[in-house]
Amino acid sequence: MVSTDKTSSAKSTVFWLLLTAITLAVFIAILELGSWYIWTHVLRANDYVKLYGERMASIDRLLVNPETEAIGYEAGTTVVTYNTGEFVDRFPVWFSPELGVGIFDDGIDDTTHRALVIGDSFGRGVGATTLAKNWVETAERQANNTDILNLSFVGSGLAGYIDTYKRYARYFQHDTVILSFDADSDFIDSAYSKNRLVLFQSADDLKRRAIALNYDEGCNRLQNRWLKSWTLHAVSEVLRRRYEWANVALRDVFPPCPSSAEPPVAILREREAAAEEAKSHMQAETNLLNFVSDELREILANRDLGGESAEVRYNGFRILVRPYHRDRHLADLMTDSIAERLLAFADEVGKLGKCLVIVMHPTKAEVYAPKSDDIVTGEVTAADIRYPFDRLKGLLSSDITVIDPTTALHEAAQATQDRLYYAVDMHYTPAGYAVVGKIAGEELTSHYARSGCSPE
Repeated sequence: MVSTDKTSSAKSTVFWLLLTAITLAVFIAILELGSWYIWTHVLRANDYVKLYGERMASIDRLLVNPETEAIGYEAGTTVVTYNTGEFVDRFPVWFSPELGVGIFDDGIDDTTHRALVIGDSFGRGVGATTLAKNWVETAERQANNTDILNLSFVGSGLAGYIDTYKRYARYFQHDTVILSFDADSDFIDSAYSKNRLVLFQSADDLKRRAIALNYDEGCNRLQNRWLKSWTLHAVSEVLRRRYEWANVALRDVFPPCPSSAEPPVAILREREAAAEEAKSHMQAETNLLNFVSDELREILANRDLGGESAEVRYNGFRILVRPYHRDRHLADLMTDSIAERLLAFADEVGKLGKCLVIVMHPTKAEVYAPKSDDIVTGEVTAADIRYPFDRLKGLLSSDITVIDPTTALHEAAQATQDRLYYAVDMHYTPAGYAVVGKIAGEELTSHYARSGCSPE
């Protein structure tokens, strides 16, 4: 009888120990999951959305190279740059020894010709879902003996494109510059004087802030440390903020998260302010106000063209109707300004012995409108939306090769059920990028045959 009681008691003890262990494990797992979600999805997501001013789910392993004043990415990783609900981009990052940072490209190839692509989201290939499906990589495969190196940044604007080229061109032997120009966002952005996102700053400032900007997912490379608890990381952050001794004792084990001390958003605000102060001497050559007429300058000072844009539905797509689609005079002023800046840039490139090629990406309405007089909204027709695009092409010199994939996209849209643009997002689908890449590759081959551009 005694033996039976002891056995029962032992079993009961084991049961309660197991139950306690399971309860603690579940409790700790919930804490860990909650802490992980807060650090990786709440705090970081907010910072990143503000960082690019775009709907970016994550920009992993952002880093700074003080030598080239470049903000790039850590090589050897796959970076999720967009997650819109319609698509998720997962781009592998290749390391550029010339720049010392990772860029979105398949690497330098040993070819007869090399072109550098500058642009923003359409150049980078947002919506392509993988690097191989971007039009740049497709064009590279299509063109004869040509390496196309992609130096595009998201949201950089025309001034940013030109600034990118001036800063980085010297690192790569090349004979051609390819400007990726979107007929919608690039057009409206180019009317303004400064880049929407300040990508660059002085080398001294970069060196001073490199540690603050160099962070990983999970705030601080937590996954590479011997103690990987998100909960302990959160507790340590609270202690560090309340007690100086804890800050000293824990800063090496649990480095500060981006949300503490100097978050990236605050740094960006400081950088933008510094760029404004230094604009007169740092960005004089890329300041678009130098190419804006007095009349357009007054319009831009008193109107918000972006805010006046209307979002409409057309053929199942979201279309943005801009103020200059309704006003031909405004469209003329803007195209004059943009053309003057592009011609000046072409002249700068020509003096360096390079050729300029512009890939002009049309809007959805231009591709999916059956006829040019089709009404998109109100009294605005497809021809009205196309007008600034065509006029800008007409103002550019014959020395500039303009690649316009509109016809190829329109024909593809009639021949296939696959969408070439996303319904809500403004970018191409992988099918759309494939069409543009094929045309760009063929046109680039023709460009080299007739232009005589040759490597240095």
